[in-house]
Amino acid sequence: MTRCRKFASGQATIESMVTLFLFLLLSAAVVQVLWLFAIQQLSQAATLYAAKHGARDQLQMLPMRMSYAYRMRTVPGVNPLWVAIDRVYPEDALLTRMSTVNEHGERLLTAGFHGPRMSELDEVEKEEYLDVRVLSLAIRLCVDLKVPLVANLLSAAQTQVRGKAPCAWLGQTLVAPFEIVTQATVPIESVIFIQ
Repeated sequence: MTRCRKFASGQATIESMVTLFLFLLLSAAVVQVLWLFAIQQLSQAATLYAAKHGARDQLQMLPMRMSYAYRMRTVPGVNPLWVAIDRVYPEDALLTRMSTVNEHGERLLTAGFHGPRMSELDEVEKEEYLDVRVLSLAIRLCVDLKVPLVANLLSAAQTQVRGKAPCAWLGQTLVAPFEIVTQATVPIESVIFIQ
């Protein structure tokens, strides 16, 4: 009887240790996912501010990058320099095609919609006329995950889903990289001088 009791006691200890390990692993996974969700939401807000800044500042990348970095500077675990900013539209060719030349010989695109009446344009021109006056910005933020086991699992899952390693564009080796992508679309609020 004594021998059975010792064996049962040892089995319960092992089962409780395995259960505790799985519980801690699951808790760590929940914390990591909630942290990623919070960073994604903060990045979305910072992307919107960066797009608004770019819409007021002639689509220049440096002010947009600085605005994004300023908004993300206090988020723990985020390096605001590990970011790639892409202007989705308007494309350069569309900007050049839809621009006008002013009396000083400068090519520019007005911010307002006071140009030709929409009824005077065909369907393609209407769409281009509206598209060129809207800034769409995509930002890719690279985060190095910290929670053991869960970080590697999430990074590997993102690699499987996307078919390529996250944050490969960064050119740095991270232990468990995870890429957060946000996008914002705002109307252009300033005259754009085209070079």
